[in-house]
Amino acid sequence: MVRKGAIDEVGMLDEDYFFCFEEIDWCLRMKTAGLPVFHLPDVEIYHFHGQSVKDINLKASAESWRSRYVYFLKNPSSFSQSSRAPLWMGFFLNVYRFSGYTLANIVTLFMIKSLRKRWILFTYLLVWHLRGRPVSMCIPRT
Repeated sequence: MVRKGAIDEVGMLDEDYFFCFEEIDWCLRMKTAGLPVFHLPDVEIYHFHGQSVKDINLKASAESWRSRYVYFLKNPSSFSQSSRAPLWMGFFLNVYRFSGYTLANIVTLFMIKSLRKRWILFTYLLVWHLRGRPVSMCIPRT
C-alpha cells in the first residue's frame, strides 16, 4: 500500500520493468526521497507460486533476469565499480549452473526429470545471454 502523496513525489512504477524488480526499485526510490518504507511481518498474503507464468516458465525466467539487469544498471551499488559487472556476474552464474546441470544429467543419463527440467532452463538462459538478452525470448508484451 502506498500513499498518493508518495506516488506524486517519486512517480509510478517504472515501465522499464515488465515482470519482477519493479517494486524493489520503487521502494528504493521512496527511501532515497526520504519517505518511510515499512516491512510488516505479521501481514500474510497467499501467493500461488508460479501460477501467472506456469505456461511460459522459460520466458518468465529470462524476464526475471532482464528485470534484474535493468535494476542493477539503473541503481549501481558500491559493490560494483563497473556498471557492466552485474551482467557479467549473471552470465557466469548461468554458465556455472548450465555446466553443473549438464554434468548431473550426463552422470544420470538424463533419466531424472527434475534435473532435465533444470538443464533445459539453464540452457535456455545461456542461449538468451549469448544472443544478447533479447526481449523476444522473454514474456510476450501484449
